[in-house]
Amino acid sequence: MHDKICYKTNYLKQVIARVDLISPIVSINTQLDPGIINTIRERYPIPEQATQNIQEVKFKITQGKPETPEPSSPKTITEWTFWDKDRQNKLVITYDMILFVFQKYESFDSFESLFTTILNAFSKAYGDIISKRIGLRYINNIEIKGKKIFQWSKYITRLVTPSIITKVGIKEKLSRAFQITEINYGDFSLTFRHGIPNSDYPAPIKRDEFVLDLDAYCTLAQPPEEVIESIHKFHEKIQELFELSITEDLRKIMGNESDTSTK
Repeated sequence: MHDKICYKTNYLKQVIARVDLISPIVSINTQLDPGIINTIRERYPIPEQATQNIQEVKFKITQGKPETPEPSSPKTITEWTFWDKDRQNKLVITYDMILFVFQKYESFDSFESLFTTILNAFSKAYGDIISKRIGLRYINNIEIKGKKIFQWSKYITRLVTPSIITKVGIKEKLSRAFQITEINYGDFSLTFRHGIPNSDYPAPIKRDEFVLDLDAYCTLAQPPEEVIESIHKFHEKIQELFELSITEDLRKIMGNESDTSTK
């Protein structure tokens, strides 16, 4: 474990947390509880409202043969979006989902406090809510000024560095060098995407950036208190893998603040 790790600067491009509900709260399609709105506006003062139409199609197979698809009746879903004052972070609510998106991330302590406050407000307004899926994702997009292209060994450990980027005659022609590692921890899973993604794909890599994208998720039915516990577990493993992926040289660039919260 790597307790109490925080950096003065980071390479986080985005942090995402999402809770999908087993039972949709249909009333949210027409009105959001005033108590929840008041709680949200303390951190997200800019509200937006939008609607979208969706239609599900059911496929059936009888005696090994597919039947004609049966479209369901169209549904109109209201999407409630709340932005912070800088429009860097947002909270999105629909009748079956709560979504946090951070472009500007402070610390896990700050996120956990906000997450818990919003989840508790939902429980107070709508009774016992149960999740069917929860997820926490950290996307680190690392760029080092002055570094020669493909020379990541000083900053990224061999554990997550694609070895092919060191091969002369091949690396110059690479258009992407990206790997996916999936880990099953029993009660939750983690998908770890790492490598050089190349924003100019399929052209050869010219922009030298390294991505550490850690996505933990759980598909067990959980009440709010267990959801919060799971978020803690997710963050612990995400932090552990992140620390295993970087070197002391990168830590020096980021600046370790050991007396504050994680990542």
